[in-house]
Amino acid sequence: MNQKGFANVAVIIAAVILVGVIGYFALNRKAPSPAPVATQPSFSEQIQSFESMGKSGYSGLEDRKDYVIKDASEWKNLWEVAYARVSQKPALPVVDFNNEMIIAVAQGSHSTGGYNIEVTGILEKENSLEVQVKETSPAPGAMVTQAFTQPFHIVKTKKSDKEVVFKR
Repeated sequence: MNQKGFANVAVIIAAVILVGVIGYFALNRKAPSPAPVATQPSFSEQIQSFESMGKSGYSGLEDRKDYVIKDASEWKNLWEVAYARVSQKPALPVVDFNNEMIIAVAQGSHSTGGYNIEVTGILEKENSLEVQVKETSPAPGAMVTQAFTQPFHIVKTKKSDKEVVFKR
């Protein structure tokens, strides 16, 4: 084969490879995921404000448990247990239990780090308060702290006599 014929074959091969690569990516392209739809509270629901009082990955709260606290002695006890593993315990925050209450979530004990729990919202419904909770766990194979952890989150919100429902 002469040089001109070889150049033509090379151009044809390059064109076939280019078409194949473009075709591969066109066929394997994923459609974009639809944007998440934000849910709006209905007329019988209202977003309730809250204030974070304490959050940590290390605590004495070894059991997976949700708390609704409406008096000072229970509040003091929860704070003491939550910060039992801290050498310098933060001062107990003041809560006016005539108008406020404490909501807390504890994820329980884990043998490594990489876990988290958080109150992300409180929705006041007609007959209840819905506490929205987000929990995370480490991905398989993730590098994590090699220590026992007990994640928790404590928030203060407006006092209510409605049933408190925790949604994860």
